Amino acid sequence: MPGAGALRSTARDMAAFIIAQRDGTLAGAREAQRTRFKVDDNNRVGLGWMVNSRHGDDIVWHNGGTGGFRSFAGFSRTTGKGVVVLANSAIGADDVGMHLLNPAFAIKPIEPPKRSWFGVAITALVLLVSLIGLLRARPTASRDGASPLASDASPSSTSPSSTSTPTTWRSRFDRAPEVFSRSDALWRLADVGVVVALLGLFAPWRSMPSIMVVGALSILSLAAVHFLWKMRKLPWIAIAPLRKTTIVSRAFTALLMLGCIMLLG
Repeated sequence: MPGAGALRSTARDMAAFIIAQRDGTLAGAREAQRTRFKVDDNNRVGLGWMVNSRHGDDIVWHNGGTGGFRSFAGFSRTTGKGVVVLANSAIGADDVGMHLLNPAFAIKPIEPPKRSWFGVAITALVLLVSLIGLLRARPTASRDGASPLASDASPSSTSPSSTSTPTTWRSRFDRAPEVFSRSDALWRLADVGVVVALLGLFAPWRSMPSIMVVGALSILSLAAVHFLWKMRKLPWIAIAPLRKTTIVSRAFTALLMLGCIMLLG
């Protein structure tokens, strides 16, 4: 039972804890349950305990929760019944615990999540941009001449017009992103991985149809495999030195990836 802001236990141990609280055999139990603050006519607060007086009952209880988990523990002073509820859900378990202690407390109906089409559209757009970036990327032999590898070259890609410097926004858009080495390719995939991780943390997945989520991730995974296959003949390290902007970009990607790992872990 670590004391650094966490209580790790089991339903059996928590039941023993509730019995000791109910019977007053735990040192300081009665003092902790004594009212310190009155919220209204039905609710009072002790030291870490709430007391609910409704439906002819007097229930001492407390709850807890963290990401994806909720808990409830309490007992009835009237009937002596005690309850511990541990749930692997983001929805609170207070109503379930109260109902088990006294059926007069109703269980709240679970409302389906509201679908945020704006969030769905933004998520789909970000995934689409990542997908297009992977599909349009082409392997390139050097940083200076932007010459594609001979194995992947085509007559149109070796023409002078394809290596000329773009001068308009349209020509910049039409020009495919260039990858100079397999390490570049892996960093490109790392960028996409960070985007997917951020979407996993903040995107409204619950409001999306499951087939859309599975389909999008499957298509993105196939695009990643196709991307790596195209880059298979590139050297591991590019001959020319990295640009400063590339170094900054990769450092930023690494920091974001570390942050996502810490949040997901």
